Amino acid sequence: MRKPVSVFVLAVAMILAGLAAIRQAQSAPPSILWTPTNVTMVATLGANFSTRISFTNFGDQALNDITIEPAPELARFLTLKPSNFTSVQSGQFQLVTVSVAIPPGTALATYDGTIHVRQASRTIPRTLKISINVTSNAIGLILSIPNGFQIDSQVLALGGPIALNNFGNQYQRGGIVPPGGAEIHILSIPLPAPPLSNFITNELQGATITSTSNIAVSGNSCTETSYADSFGPTLTYNEISVYCPHGGILYKFNLAYRGGDALEAQFLTSFQQILTTTRFTP
Repeated sequence: MRKPVSVFVLAVAMILAGLAAIRQAQSAPPSILWTPTNVTMVATLGANFSTRISFTNFGDQALNDITIEPAPELARFLTLKPSNFTSVQSGQFQLVTVSVAIPPGTALATYDGTIHVRQASRTIPRTLKISINVTSNAIGLILSIPNGFQIDSQVLALGGPIALNNFGNQYQRGGIVPPGGAEIHILSIPLPAPPLSNFITNELQGATITSTSNIAVSGNSCTETSYADSFGPTLTYNEISVYCPHGGILYKFNLAYRGGDALEAQFLTSFQQILTTTRFTP
C-alpha cells in the first residue's frame, strides 16, 4: 500500500532539515584576522595620536550586530571608531581608527591588553594584542613586534631606548649576543646639524661600511647603512642602522647579530617588519 504523499513530503523535509543542521554544525566557527597581528605603542605623558587597524571576518557566516572594544586594562587610553557594526560578511574587512590619549600623571609602565570583537556576550576568537609603553623618553612610535622578539619594558620605563631581542636577554659573558640571537634598538636624539651624512660617518668610525641607501619609513626619507663591527679576531657583528629625521628628532633603528649566523635571513625579515610597520606619532 502506498504511503500518502503528505507523509513522503514530510520525510523529505525532515531529511533536508537534518542535512542543513549537519552543514551548519560543520561550518567553521566565527573567526577574526587582524592587521597588523600585534601593536606596540611607545608614548610619553600627555601624548595624543591615532592609528588605524583592520579586521577581516574569517568565518563562514556573516557577523551581525558586533562591537569592537578594548579590554578594561586599556579602556582609559583607547577610543575606537567605528565601534559598532550591523553586519560584516564572510571575507569582508573593516577599518577601525584607534585614538590614543595618555593622561598626565599616568605611571611610567607597560600596559598590556587586547582589542576584541564581541557578539552579544560572546568574544570572537583571535584578539588583537596591544602593548602601550608609557615612557619619559622622547620616542613616540607605533610598531608591530616580530614573532620571537620581546621588548625590554624595564629599560623603556627608565627612559632608555626601545630594546628588543630574541634570546630573552640571555647574553653571553661580557654582554655578547649569542649564536642564533639578534637585537634591535630604536633610539632618538635631537636632530643634529646637516648634513646627516657627516653625523653617520662620525658615528660609524672604525666600522666597515658595506652599503648605504635611501629608504622610506612611515613616509620619511631615511638613510640605511649596513656595516660590520669587529671585536677581536673571533667576533664580528653585522649591523644595519637606519637614520630617520622626523620633527626635530633623529630616530635610529639598529639591527645587530653575529657575523655568519645561519639565521641571518630571519633577522633581516624581522627588522624589515619593524621598519614597515613603524608609524611616528606627533
